[in-house]
Amino acid sequence: MTQNIVLCCEDSLEGIFTAVYDGWAGRYGHENVRLQVGETEDMDLFSSYIKICTNVEKAGKVSNTIRRRLGGRNFAEIARAALSCEPDKGTAIYRTIARGFSMERGFQVMGVLTDPFVCRVDALSRSVSRESDHLMGFLRFTDYGQGVLWAKIKPKNHVLPAIAPHFQDRLPKENWVIWDERREKAAVHPAGRGWFLADLDGFEPTEDTASGDCEREIEELWRGFCRSIAIEERRNLNLQRQMLPKRFRKYMTEFP
Repeated sequence: MTQNIVLCCEDSLEGIFTAVYDGWAGRYGHENVRLQVGETEDMDLFSSYIKICTNVEKAGKVSNTIRRRLGGRNFAEIARAALSCEPDKGTAIYRTIARGFSMERGFQVMGVLTDPFVCRVDALSRSVSRESDHLMGFLRFTDYGQGVLWAKIKPKNHVLPAIAPHFQDRLPKENWVIWDERREKAAVHPAGRGWFLADLDGFEPTEDTASGDCEREIEELWRGFCRSIAIEERRNLNLQRQMLPKRFRKYMTEFP
């Protein structure tokens, strides 16, 4: 009986690509390989588990090969899928890459939606894109003093790498921090420089660190403006919930 191989890797694009490299090099047979991203939970008695240590060089080789053989657009879609919170993303990415490399025209791989793994990567990528698009519009910065803008979010997916370039382009001369409360990670942007990811385990700003009454007054003025432009006769709560899910409102100034 052929034994299933479970490659346990770090929950990051580099970790997944390292597992893809080792899975390929191990010659286990693609149909026998599964990627376990993050912490290993319930272990299967009839599977062999192999711990994969993230290797930037191996991940870089996989990345370059994907770009060369599948194209930049497909690489971007795979990279977005890797930001998903779903536990099956590693296996879907591995099998999609294998499918693409087996095709004469690998750049067409994401069009093969009859393949369940390609279809899954497409769905994961679209889910991350939707949430990223929402946060690009719904994210609200607060002035926390000392020339720093602060925003707090709690997304389902790890969207910081997807949204940080947008705000770097929009606010290039500002010091800002976007904190992912769920993962305790932050995108940090020093003014005039590039952004980077940082771990903020156990840290959360409090109201005492804010710039004071002036900021709270501005927030109240903004809420008053939003109330003043609302047309009561056109209020449609169902449409509002559809366009602006409730889970985003906790972090928006308009919804105290």
